[in-house]
Amino acid sequence: MVVLIDEEPVAEGVADRFREDLLDAGIGDGKHAFAIDIPEKFADGKEYEIKVVIKNLEKELGSVKFSKRYEVIFFANCPICERRVKFISTDDYYSCRDVLFSPDCPLNRCVTRERAVAYVLFREIPKQKLFEEKIIYEQSPALRGLSLLLKKHAKHYHACGYYPDRNFGEYVNGLRNENLEELTLPDESVDVWIHLDVLEHVFDPIRAIREIYRTLKKGGICIFTTPTQPGLLESKQVALKMPDGTVKIIGNPEYHGNPQNPKQGSLVTWKYGYDLPYLIQSATGFDVEVFRFQSFEIAVCGLYTEVYLCRKR
Repeated sequence: MVVLIDEEPVAEGVADRFREDLLDAGIGDGKHAFAIDIPEKFADGKEYEIKVVIKNLEKELGSVKFSKRYEVIFFANCPICERRVKFISTDDYYSCRDVLFSPDCPLNRCVTRERAVAYVLFREIPKQKLFEEKIIYEQSPALRGLSLLLKKHAKHYHACGYYPDRNFGEYVNGLRNENLEELTLPDESVDVWIHLDVLEHVFDPIRAIREIYRTLKKGGICIFTTPTQPGLLESKQVALKMPDGTVKIIGNPEYHGNPQNPKQGSLVTWKYGYDLPYLIQSATGFDVEVFRFQSFEIAVCGLYTEVYLCRKR
């Protein structure tokens, strides 16, 4: 592979890296990914057009305009892979949730919230015990970071998706089809529930939390992230499902990425405030802890870093 910036060759690489998502998609043996470092002189804030072509065939794989200045560069101990690697970001606060990453990540470039959840999870349950003994369910995982690590190493890990036009409880595209608001799992059958940035897309989050509580064993935990709005004291619903099945949106609609439906995305249904732990405990009896970080040691910085840990007594 050859990288061209403004039609000038600046770097080369070989597409020989393994990515499990490519293998799952039936693209050869999965060893077709690549990562090529762009010279740091181009991280000057100016706009460039970058192209990737197959060497000798002159076949263009794609092009995109980019303009980034990496102001923050530091080394950190990644809580997921436990490697000390370089992290880069355009700043050390406002953009970190989306763009603080390691170019040397072995797990498809984990994002900040995944490192935050991993830090809390592995502090709560040692890795070996988690991998060997615990029954883990994760809703709507991405094929990177913590989710990929659990898929590879945890013996009792179950990845779930949400496909409302299919039967719940069956498997679709390798994922167990589950509706958090009405789980098909038996009572007290799960040790650990994980969901990252899912709860803000659920129409009835209290019902979902109650279902998670029902399916957890005593002493089990649910660990999740969801954006908590700075300064918002009371959570508010911004999209409602009406009795006839239609959706009523309050204000301007907002959509976030959805690994199961990347083209459409997921509608934001709730904006959560500081009362979320109280709402959870009032509905279920969960004890709730909330963690926030600004840490160069574990590369978790910036806005919306909250991790919620719910423990069933």
